[in-house]
Amino acid sequence: MKFNIDPTPVMEEVEELRSVLNETPRNRTLERAAEALDKKDKSRVLSLLASSEDDKIAIKKWFSTVNEDKYPEIIHQSPNYIAVRTAKNSKRKQQVDDDNDGTYHAVWVVGSNDHTRHFIHRLQWEKSFEEPTIDWSIDEVMDHLGIDAHLEDESKGQVQEEKWYRVQGDLRLLRSSLDDFIKERVGSQSQSVIGKRKREIRKEVYKEVPSKLHEKVSISDATFPRVRVSVNEDTKKLKSLQSDLDITEAEIREYQESRDWERLTAKRRKKAIKGLLRVKHISPKESEYRDRIEEEIDEEKFKADAERQVIQSLESEVKQVNFTVGNHLVAFKSAIQNGGLIRQSRSDSPDAIQTIVPEKTELIIEHDEHNSFKKSTPPGVYYIDGLIRHSQL
Repeated sequence: MKFNIDPTPVMEEVEELRSVLNETPRNRTLERAAEALDKKDKSRVLSLLASSEDDKIAIKKWFSTVNEDKYPEIIHQSPNYIAVRTAKNSKRKQQVDDDNDGTYHAVWVVGSNDHTRHFIHRLQWEKSFEEPTIDWSIDEVMDHLGIDAHLEDESKGQVQEEKWYRVQGDLRLLRSSLDDFIKERVGSQSQSVIGKRKREIRKEVYKEVPSKLHEKVSISDATFPRVRVSVNEDTKKLKSLQSDLDITEAEIREYQESRDWERLTAKRRKKAIKGLLRVKHISPKESEYRDRIEEEIDEEKFKADAERQVIQSLESEVKQVNFTVGNHLVAFKSAIQNGGLIRQSRSDSPDAIQTIVPEKTELIIEHDEHNSFKKSTPPGVYYIDGLIRHSQL
């Protein structure tokens, strides 16, 4: 005997049960904390979220408010985050903002962590916090935290380039291109060497230029020569100097014509003398200098030498790198701290610690309030820092 049974209701119950089972305890805790915040139940919020003394202090601040009916208020709630806005009276705030009645708002983000713990992070203040109504999306929360994604959410956990990931608690990480880093270092190093050699050639070429042509005329700086004439802009005195230097009036007039000067003032006569001396004593060396640069400076060769030196420098300094960010202990099994090269800082995180990973290695992060984090990381230049922090007014 066959029974016609519609399996749909059963499957729906299974899916609902699976959804409940997959829901993590920490997310349910956030949900319960949000309910307690709506009810302004400080004791309940403390019991759910305060896992440290700092957390207790933060939560108590939430409830030290100017409007207990409104604050603390939830301006965002999602599975992994809630954002809480608080308010208090601030004489200093009123002093720096004439349009403000003395109310100062702050925004705190509570985020889920491993186990059942959470982190509480106060955001850097901005004027939008003072708006009458705020309702943030998850993108706005992450933007204020200074992150683009969560590392655990990436497909197969790949660390994509130029994205800030929240890794553990209030720790974030960004990976940039190792190839771009090497190219920039090679370019910088080769240009430095080329520049040094060019200066040496200039010095060699111009060392034959006389430094003293007359008691009133000198050529300063043999590397970048400049003619100096220490005679007042007086036509009679300048004509006398011309005679001493064997500069004819015809040459002066020809120089005047080449500059399209209608009148030859004393000031312009002085410029003409300097120009003619430059043509006679310095310009011939310019041609010699350019010829030597063309003969001796092979930019491609300098770049190849610089690339070899940069790579050798990186390879020779590979070791396990350990450092701390806040209370997080970070270790790369095989890496270089700053690569022995000029440190590259980022405008979006100038204090981030830079570590160069030349080949695939293991990243380990330890914290006494979190699970150990271990991950195989691809080559790249890594920047590790805390989330964007509050700056007290």
